[in-house]
Amino acid sequence: MLLFLPLFAAAGCAGPRHGPMTPLNTARSFGYQESRIGPDQWEVTYFGIVRRLSTDAEQEPQVQSAIQRSRELALWRAAQIALARGRPSFDVEQERVDTRVHRQPGSYRYPLHHYPHHYRHRHLGGYPWGYPYPWGYTYDPPTAHGRAWVTLRVRLRRDSGGRVNARTWQARMRSRYGHEIPPPTKAKTQ
Repeated sequence: MLLFLPLFAAAGCAGPRHGPMTPLNTARSFGYQESRIGPDQWEVTYFGIVRRLSTDAEQEPQVQSAIQRSRELALWRAAQIALARGRPSFDVEQERVDTRVHRQPGSYRYPLHHYPHHYRHRHLGGYPWGYPYPWGYTYDPPTAHGRAWVTLRVRLRRDSGGRVNARTWQARMRSRYGHEIPPPTKAKTQ
């Protein structure tokens, strides 16, 4: 038993926290992907985080909020690309929104300590002769989880005549999502 304690302690340690503007292959569960499809054309996809949703009528505003957040962060990444290439603005030529909601209905389950033989040993605090606990089944309420992702096809502009001003959009997103960006980690000294 004591051999497993270091494993549980290490499993509980939180790894590096990623901010919203993290590549998908780094954060693994959310982030952006980008690909260059032409000289001044880029395709930017932002995958939002999987979030728990309510299971009643309030679910639709939560999905719309997830779509809006993914769209804003995809535009932020497009603004970063435009500024890195010295372009002051860009146009969104095409936008595709995808959502996935997984609903799990409520269910009853028997407590895990009775599986598979429906008994517990006396030293574990259960009934010694194989009888189940008197309170029986446990109810798991219904749950729903959802995710939104937005794909934008953008064309970078050499002039300021684009529909989206890259500097303005980046400043707006920093003020809105800047608190989610983790502080830089300090290098370990040996």
